[in-house]
Parts: sequence; C-alpha cells; structure tokens
Amino acid sequence: MIRELNVIRKHGKASYLHIALAYPSTYIAGMSSLITHLLYFLLNGYDEVIAERVFHSYPEGIKVPKLRSLEWNRRLRDFDIVLFSVHYELDYANIVEMLYEANIPVFSRDRRERDPVIIVGGPSVTANPEPLADIADAIVIGEAEGVVEAIVEKYFSSRSRREFIENLADIRGVYVPSLGKHRVLKNYVENLDEAFYPIRQIQPLDYELAYGRGLLVESTRGCRWYCQFCMEGFISKPKRDRSYSRIVEIVEKGLKLNGLNRVIFYALSFFDHENADKILEYLIERNIEASIPSLRPNTLTEYRLDLISKLGQKTLTIAPETLCPALGFAIKKFMREEQIKELVKKAYEKGISSVKMYFIVGFPHQGLEEALKIIEFMKKLKSEVKGIQLKLSLNPLIPKPHTPLQWLSIADTKRTSKKLKLIASELRKLSIETSFYSPRWALVQASIALGDRNIGKAIAEWSLSPRTPTSWIKVVRKLGISLDYVLRGRSLEGILPWDHIDLNISRKFLEKSYEFFIRNVSRKCEV
Repeated sequence: MIRELNVIRKHGKASYLHIALAYPSTYIAGMSSLITHLLYFLLNGYDEVIAERVFHSYPEGIKVPKLRSLEWNRRLRDFDIVLFSVHYELDYANIVEMLYEANIPVFSRDRRERDPVIIVGGPSVTANPEPLADIADAIVIGEAEGVVEAIVEKYFSSRSRREFIENLADIRGVYVPSLGKHRVLKNYVENLDEAFYPIRQIQPLDYELAYGRGLLVESTRGCRWYCQFCMEGFISKPKRDRSYSRIVEIVEKGLKLNGLNRVIFYALSFFDHENADKILEYLIERNIEASIPSLRPNTLTEYRLDLISKLGQKTLTIAPETLCPALGFAIKKFMREEQIKELVKKAYEKGISSVKMYFIVGFPHQGLEEALKIIEFMKKLKSEVKGIQLKLSLNPLIPKPHTPLQWLSIADTKRTSKKLKLIASELRKLSIETSFYSPRWALVQASIALGDRNIGKAIAEWSLSPRTPTSWIKVVRKLGISLDYVLRGRSLEGILPWDHIDLNISRKFLEKSYEFFIRNVSRKCEV
C-alpha cells in the first residue's frame, strides 16, 4: 500500500453516503491537484458521509488492487456516488475504462437503482459537458464549493436514485443531461475567504508530487487577463483574491498540521494578487520556502525575481507564448524579445539557475517563420546569458470552447509537426532541453473538447481500443462522425454544442475577440 499522512478512515453504517473520489489519471497527478484534497476533507467533514479515493493508475511497483479505494479497498461499483474530477479531455477515455472495468454501465441510460450515480466535474466539462452527456448522470458546471454540500443534502432528501438525479438539476451549477439540454448557470465562489479550504492535506511519504512536497495554497482564483486561447482563464472569471490574512492563516496552520516548511502556490497569474509581494515577504521573514507556478513575464520585476530566488525556487517558469509581434497582439499576450532577454539575465543574476519557457506553435496563415523566430531568439539568449539552463515546452494551438478561438480550425498537423521538430532539432544542438506536444494528439484533444454529444460514443469505443491518434480517426469514421468542426472550424452564426451552458461570458465579446484575432493573425512573422 501507499504510505500517507492525514488519511481518513471512517467507520460507518450502510445508511451513510459512500462517495468514491475518482481521478481518471495517475495517483501523482491526482494528489498534486488541490481539488482532490478539497473534496476529500470537505466530504469527510460530514458525520454521515464517507469519501474514499480511487485512481486510474499508481506508481510502478505499488500493488494497489485495481479500482479499489485506498482507504478501505472498496470496489468502485459499491459506492453510492462516484465523483470524477477531470482536467484533461483525453482522460475522458479513462473514465469510460474505469466504469467498464468496475462493471458499471458506461452509459447513464443503462444504469439501474443499485448502480452508483456518476457525477463529473472539472474545467474541461465546465466549458463543454456534451462529450460526456450520455455517460455522466450529472455534470458540475463551475466550482465545487457550494455544489458539493447541496449534492449531499439532495442525496439524503431523495427517496430513489432517479429522484436524486432529477433533484440535482435544482442546484445551481449542476447539469443533468437526461432531462434534455437546459440552461445551466455556472457555480462560483464569490468570497474565497468564506469558502471551505483543506488546510490539512494528504502527504505521500514515499512519492514526490508534481511540484514536490509542500502545502498547496490557492492565492487567487480566476484571471484578469483575456488571453484568446486560455480556456481556464475565461471559465474561471471573475478574478478573486484570497485575503492576505486568510493566506497567512492557511500557511501557518497548514505547515504545522502537515509537517512542512514549503508552500506551493496555485494561481493562474500569481503576481496579479493585490498583496503578492507582501505574501512572499512574509514567507521570507519566516524562512519558509515556496514555489510559484508559470508566470506572465509582464508581471515580473527585478524585485519580484529577488523574492522568488530568496524563497528557494531555482527554476523560473514563464509563458511568452510567441515572439511574433502580430501574433502576440492577436492573442493579447506579447512581450518584446529584449524584455524577455533582460528578464532571463536578471533572473540568473538573482541566483535562479534554470528558466523554462512555454511557446505556442501552429497559428493560422503562418509558415516556418514562427518556428525560425523562436530558434533565433533562443540561440541569442544562450550566447548572451551563459551558465543558465534553458528549457522549452512547445504546444500546438488548440481551440477550446468558451474562448474566442472556439470557432477556429486547428492547424494542419503535418505542417505544425514540421515546425515543432525543426525547433527541437536545432535547439538540442545547443543543449537546450526541448519538449513538445504531438500535433496529432492535439487534434484528438480538440475534437473532444469542441465536440457535441455524438463524440461521447466515439470516446466510449476508443477507450476500449489501443488509444492512438490513428485509432481515434478510425473510430470516428466508423461511427460516421464528421470532424469538420475541428478541421475547418465553425461559423459565427451557428449554434454551438455548449450554448446552453451559461458561464457569464458575453457571446458578442467572444465574437468580436475572434474577429480581432483573425484580422491580426494573418500578418506575417518577421524573422
């Protein structure tokens, strides 16, 4: 078994509500996610609720019975509710696989009274729940706090499985697809200070999580920027800060309860918090280490780089996305090359030994210029800032729902692949570590993210086959599903599969932003 601190093993009666917190990915990924800890401690705070964890897979060498809970070795199908948290569209196939192997009917219409109720939540289903609409009994649109408590109340006040599912539709932020498409308002927390927070968190003793050992602290939720491609930025609006005093309280109690001296911050743009500098100064005064996620380059100053270094962080992660002025203007995110170069120099001077950068490749109307621009810039940077380790992460442009690019077609996979391979091969000659996401997998991801209810059938069939981009194309062709909406894009006048999901984002704003993108992205990138 896996050795962990702060695990809850409750004894209860058959009449208690038993919930499986199912994460359709690896144990490491699931335990690195704040939502796992939030749901676990929130639900187990109820006297008559027992929540246990089930993951799709575990670290090599760990003998955990497949699809059994870590706490009591319970079978997935023996729970009253299976609550999936999903962050990545390709993991939808893992949900199907877990249901199939647990002997739970994959499609909601086939489940009976004694089958668990399947509820799915997460950013990707908030943006577009339709790919899982025939699989999930209910889908959470938006944030968990408030919805989860209401789900518990509805369970205990319902007399049957069917009544419970129908009653879930009364909760703001819950979509019940079996009742037909109906308008669903996003659930969100207005005041983060008043929301439940998991100060006690599960600590694996033998495995390091994605960002190492540390207390997960969400400082900000939402984002004030309007990067055209960023789904999470749009669906999580409005931006809300957790107060300085509440963050200090979480840190002081959390480090003590969890036996830690390091904080891992959660935020889409950490330095947009109104007291960001003050928070870091507080940690430095108390000799507490910290890690800050990917940052917007334009929010960094020499003083902030100094703070980051003093907190013990040796790698700075920034996301310029593009070096082409026209493309930066088109996606509403641009910094001049000289600014980025100066930023890397200052970071190195402050003791930061490594800089990781994220770039997007595969914009419409662009030839090899966008790739050559990145290559030339990295060569200059390597020669001018000697000694610093440079890493590059390259990603194809993937259109997502509820963003201005939801009408956009994905770039030709062969052309994008050629650009990515060119960058990687040239920069490896300079010992610049380069990784990239496969354009063929990006096509699969986009076709699921932007799909309608029919795509759920393809997910169900694909999940039981060797999962490759080639097998995905074979499955959708076999089922007669057209991928034109990804390969050619959608019309601004058409109805979108997710139009019934109200995230309080103006369609007119998205349309105007898309038109702005199209006008500017056609301008060539000069090398």
